[in-house]
Amino acid sequence: MDIDINSTVSIQPETFNVMVIPAEMLIEALDSRQIILHHRVPLVCGNFSRILGSLNRNITTPEVRRGLASFRLMAILDENLHTVLIVEHDPLLYEGSVEMAECEARSLRQTSGVSTIMLYSPTMDLHMQTMAEAARRVFCFHQEDEDSPRDRAGQKSERAPTTLGAYS
Repeated sequence: MDIDINSTVSIQPETFNVMVIPAEMLIEALDSRQIILHHRVPLVCGNFSRILGSLNRNITTPEVRRGLASFRLMAILDENLHTVLIVEHDPLLYEGSVEMAECEARSLRQTSGVSTIMLYSPTMDLHMQTMAEAARRVFCFHQEDEDSPRDRAGQKSERAPTTLGAYS
């Protein structure tokens, strides 16, 4: 069963997926599509969560697991019994260690053999990029801000949110 995040992003079962998308896009997808309720999806976060406080509690009641260190996060993945798992990237867990991000990526990839893994971050950093190399699919979206590109006449172009890309 595929999980639709929006009209352009569909997550296939038993895959490791990286999503670099605005927090609002994920919150809207979780609330409006009731992914957490229909699939009993736990949200795994590190020291903090960008999305947990914004979820509509009348619609979603997430199971929250906290990985306060990278080793704890890997233990959560080893103990996982769910078919879908959302992991919120916390760069503080890796303390500048690319090797820990690589270990985490291997754990995420291994867990995706029996579960659908969605690793989420609103931005791409060095650790997220390292983990994205092990993912089956990577989705990157961003919204243009006030410093958006201008057209040939010097006017700001009127464009919708821009998709950076997805690959498998």
